[in-house]
Amino acid sequence: SCGSDSTAPRATPTPAQTQAIGEAIASQIESSLSLILPGDITTPPFLARQAMRRMGVGFASPLALPANCPTITPAQPADNDADGVPTTLSIAYPAGCTDTQDSLSITVSGTLSVTDPTPSVADLNFNAALANLKFHLTAGRNSATITTNGSFSGSGNASGVSQSSNMTLSGSATGQSAFSYSQTWTASFTPAQGQTIANGTLPAGTFSASGTTSFSSGRDSFGFTMATITPLQYDPACAGPNNFQSGEIHATLTGSRGTGFVSIVWSGCGDATITFSGTGTP
Repeated sequence: SCGSDSTAPRATPTPAQTQAIGEAIASQIESSLSLILPGDITTPPFLARQAMRRMGVGFASPLALPANCPTITPAQPADNDADGVPTTLSIAYPAGCTDTQDSLSITVSGTLSVTDPTPSVADLNFNAALANLKFHLTAGRNSATITTNGSFSGSGNASGVSQSSNMTLSGSATGQSAFSYSQTWTASFTPAQGQTIANGTLPAGTFSASGTTSFSSGRDSFGFTMATITPLQYDPACAGPNNFQSGEIHATLTGSRGTGFVSIVWSGCGDATITFSGTGTP
């Protein structure tokens, strides 16, 4: 028939969906960089930040969980090649992993696992997986939950590192539609001229990512191809919510009812600016 299909996916995202899509991508970009080195895997603050963004709240100080959070197995993991990557490691957040500041509480649950694919070679290679890693926030009558599953890996040396990831993320918040998000990405970090990666920390440099992303909320779903338009300039001295002085990512949508892209722009170490440009039937 020639009538419109009321069940067809929306061709272009609403402003609220654009913000949710952009925040999910921005959060994953920022977390991808924070997890590109194996030593950072045990401290994943990115899910808490994503949940707090959706609630419009923030912690005044770093997350402080009880002493048994997380539980690390084995307690003294082997690292035969002394490259900082454990041969095998499991990180679990048991019941009661909660921090409260004023009226805001964060509860963490789930597990992470890490292995060294080259246990006899000193390098920056690692494999990691997340299983129902969840951050649940409450503030008065409001709450938000972000859950991540999937796997990612890194490889490289002092001159540069690369990462691949296959992740899914789901979330909900008071007064907002629940959403789900998935990504299949590759990313890379290159130190600035004259800099090297040393002692498990990143120097100034550039970060780029590309791949595919999907997002769904309610009956609406979108598929995107993501590309780095301007490499993200990483500055370890940044005092803002992230370490990007500049950079731009586009997530491009192409479908029978419209085309466009979500633009995510970082500037001055502040939160990314998110906009949608496109044409089509909303």
